[in-house]
Amino acid sequence: MSGPLISTGQITCSGSRLPACHDADANGFRDYVSVPGCFPYGGAGGDCDDTDPTINPRGSELKPKANRHDGKDNDCNGTVDG
Repeated sequence: MSGPLISTGQITCSGSRLPACHDADANGFRDYVSVPGCFPYGGAGGDCDDTDPTINPRGSELKPKANRHDGKDNDCNGTVDG
């Protein structure tokens, strides 16, 4: 075995700490896409648009009404509304 998998609360891989995922829009959801293999230290993952804080896994396709049929995936479920 090359080293501990978990050490003092940080994930390690062969003795190296994984890079942190970005949260450019500061909505608490980290972007797994921009840094492949990253770890969401201090936040949840799954942000599909890290430039817009209203678009995240807890977003809504229905509320506010302006989100309806806006051509965006507001809730990061992989489906763009019509």
